[in-house]
Amino acid sequence: MSAHSIRVILACKQLALFAGASDETIEAFGEASFVQSVPAGTEVIGQDEQVQYLYGISSGAVEALATHNGLQTLLYVVPSGRCFAYSCTLIQTPSFASFVTVERSDLVMIPVDVLRDRLERDGGLALAFARELARTTDMAAREILNQKLRPAAERLAGLLLREHSKSPDCNVIAFSLSKRKVALRLGATPETLSRILATLKTVGVETDGNRYIIHDIDALRTFAKPSLTLDPPAW
Repeated sequence: MSAHSIRVILACKQLALFAGASDETIEAFGEASFVQSVPAGTEVIGQDEQVQYLYGISSGAVEALATHNGLQTLLYVVPSGRCFAYSCTLIQTPSFASFVTVERSDLVMIPVDVLRDRLERDGGLALAFARELARTTDMAAREILNQKLRPAAERLAGLLLREHSKSPDCNVIAFSLSKRKVALRLGATPETLSRILATLKTVGVETDGNRYIIHDIDALRTFAKPSLTLDPPAW
């Protein structure tokens, strides 16, 4: 086995999608795929482009950005250990967003034709693919509900609560996203974000650059009105 194949296989084993894949599938991907290290700010897939690969993030993070008629929004950020462009690779539709690296990232690139062939042959991979596709679909549906049913200030409060739940003993949340990107994530303008932050300050949230300091978690929770329907689970 070549050094190239070994590198790809090791990277694939860091991805949730391949936890149930057969050794034969992993070896097939090792031969046909490759790993690319890309710097922060690199557009990996352009909006409306035809997708040639399923991408997995063995390290780093990638954000999904969409634009229309001069407006832009940030749909979500894909963390390390996950893949993106599931639906586009399966049904061959143009990408609904551009995917851009948030930081320096190592990406596994699996050719679409090889992926489809292994999905037909490997039931474990097909089940994992369906599970990951369902996860992203569920997340997208909850995000739509958030946009329609919650004011922007409540959406940010909910986002802070979800981040806080990952480290409950820490009251400081440091986003890798700039305030402009946080505004895009909320579907708001930077000017609106300033008003949102002023509102959250009344319930004990202080900001310092990209750091959000929660002084009263109970007040923030009361303001956010957590919901099993609206709040997506963590990746």
